[in-house]
Amino acid sequence: MKDDYQPYDEYELSRQENRLLDACDTIRQDWLSPEIDFSHSVLCSLGLPYRSQGDATSFVRRSGNSTLLLEAGSFLMPSGEVVSAGLPYGAKSRLILIFLMTEAVRRQSPTIELGMTFTHFCKSLGFGTDGRTIKRLREQVRRMSVLKMSIRTEREDYKDFSQSFVFSNFRVMSLGNEDQMNLFPDVISFSPTFYNSLNKHAVPLQHHALVALKHSARGLDLLTWLSHRLPRVGRATPIRWTSLRFQFGRTTQNMSGFRRDFKKALRQVLLVYPDANVVLTKTGISLRPSKPAVRRISG
Repeated sequence: MKDDYQPYDEYELSRQENRLLDACDTIRQDWLSPEIDFSHSVLCSLGLPYRSQGDATSFVRRSGNSTLLLEAGSFLMPSGEVVSAGLPYGAKSRLILIFLMTEAVRRQSPTIELGMTFTHFCKSLGFGTDGRTIKRLREQVRRMSVLKMSIRTEREDYKDFSQSFVFSNFRVMSLGNEDQMNLFPDVISFSPTFYNSLNKHAVPLQHHALVALKHSARGLDLLTWLSHRLPRVGRATPIRWTSLRFQFGRTTQNMSGFRRDFKKALRQVLLVYPDANVVLTKTGISLRPSKPAVRRISG
């Protein structure tokens, strides 16, 4: 990353950034036979909330001419009570969704048996398998299992709308009692609309880069976005701070705070995607033609 107005050559690497450099060595060694994960191209540009939204049941994210609306679903309890699941959020929710999309693409099936693959997921990303960690991960799966997604795309002479539940059905595993916190999908299926779209628009991602950024939701968003966008850039493409804030910011954060956090996340992402040609400018960033983050293996 270059900076047209504030060089970064002299800053001292943090402990976390040194770990990211170690991950970069693994990624370079992995180049000829990479471990590939997948995400939907839409989710590479329009991400989930970074933090808990509390009792909110909707969330909006904008990028360019596209707007994503997420709506929290509900569970019908055995008592007849309808309980909101809440919105998924944070780094763990992103990694879970990427894991599920990867499983669907690899297996060429919309249905994933979580009971058989969840421990593998935790180990592959370096998460612990203690009760507290598993509970947090299951909570994000529970929220995603009933999540509704709507996308509006602004065209020159019309607006295009699409709506879909991410998952169409799931089987609930009993965890001792039937209160809402213990509803955990054992088998889950992507909706036909989402699954068919995923197969057409799956973006390959570097698994080790995702693992290295597993504690940074914004870092994961930047990595997936750059992995999707940069190989398609034909010439220098400027993106202003205001647009970046809509896409990667929080509604409660001022511009100076956002710019600080964005630069920190970008610096970390470029340590695990060193071929990314991104230039910081006074008005935002400039994307330049770059090699892909992962070498796609054909056949």
